[in-house]
Amino acid sequence: MDNNGITQSFINLTNALDYQKYDVTVFTNTPKSHFFHNYQKLNKNIRLIFRTGSPNFSEKEQMLHDKINKSGHITSLPEVAFKREAHRLFSGLSFDKAIDFSGYSFYWSKFVAFSDSRVKMIFQHNDLYAEMTKEIDGKFPHKKLTGVFELYHYFDKVISVSKALMTINSHKLSKYIEAEQLDYLPNLIFLGNDFVSEKKEEALFNLNGIYSFINSEIRIFQNPKVNSVFEVKSFSKNEIVKVLSTKKVQDIIFVKILVNDIYLGWVEFSELKFSGNETKKVVKVKKVASIVKKQNFLIYQNIPNFFPGEKDEAVTETKYVTQQYWFVNKVLFTKQGKVAYISNGLGIKGWVRYGALNRFHNLANKPYLALGFLIHNLRNKCLTSSKITFEKY
Repeated sequence: MDNNGITQSFINLTNALDYQKYDVTVFTNTPKSHFFHNYQKLNKNIRLIFRTGSPNFSEKEQMLHDKINKSGHITSLPEVAFKREAHRLFSGLSFDKAIDFSGYSFYWSKFVAFSDSRVKMIFQHNDLYAEMTKEIDGKFPHKKLTGVFELYHYFDKVISVSKALMTINSHKLSKYIEAEQLDYLPNLIFLGNDFVSEKKEEALFNLNGIYSFINSEIRIFQNPKVNSVFEVKSFSKNEIVKVLSTKKVQDIIFVKILVNDIYLGWVEFSELKFSGNETKKVVKVKKVASIVKKQNFLIYQNIPNFFPGEKDEAVTETKYVTQQYWFVNKVLFTKQGKVAYISNGLGIKGWVRYGALNRFHNLANKPYLALGFLIHNLRNKCLTSSKITFEKY
């Protein structure tokens, strides 16, 4: 999380993610005071794991590790030791995907490579062969990048930040990378409230959400400006469009978008229709869950509309009812995310975002377990509002 372009690119990427869909854990160094502001820029939904303690290597494993660090080459890899250390650092957690976003350090790459994850990916932010051979003041600061290159075959994907860079690295590092590993993902720039400091007449609105295209051919603008350069692209009406930020210029509203989670540019808002509240399916369940304590959510009277700027009528806020257990009866899948119908069995009931719930227990064919949770709620009664309404000022 040092002050560099990779850190900024990482912050931009993580701020573009849909946290109704993705559960993100970041493994990093313990914050240093002069870089602490970078940690504060991270999305509040991110879970942080810091590198702590010392590796539990045997004397032989430590010798092999030090030899790789010194030479930059893997002659004999203490694979069991690295798996053991990854297990220690991640507390035995397994992840669907593990990503080495930096791609510059053997120290960090080895833990991702030997983590308990189904899919492993590593990024390339520069011409890494040129970086490895670059001389600065008579020194070669990245000459040990070969240690990272030799780990590539443990990764499922090697991802460059542009198509041109992918071509360069695949050619120069061909002896380390297989063709099927190659892929690219362009860097995202200026995400979030990126125009707040601009002229007041260019008002900023919050229209963030899930949309679809009205027409099949759409003008994609490079910048949110009248007469900006654009290109016309064809899309189906089933594409999932996510609006990230909004800017009004001379009575035209421009929105920055992702299409199927890939950044494209800016479009006129009139080209979109809101589709975040479209129901995909409803699943009946019989579970009990707890409320996430670190965040505050609303429990809605009816299925929330999700449309930006509109406030659905709510029953209460979850911060007042964290000591209660909640019976989950239905889960509704929408394009915007999942919502659940919940009740505490004592009169408070409604719809809540699925991410507000954790620690689920299955109640199917377990009436005594359900009774136990209800008795707990009776002993931990709480006072809440009967209705929350919103007014515009």
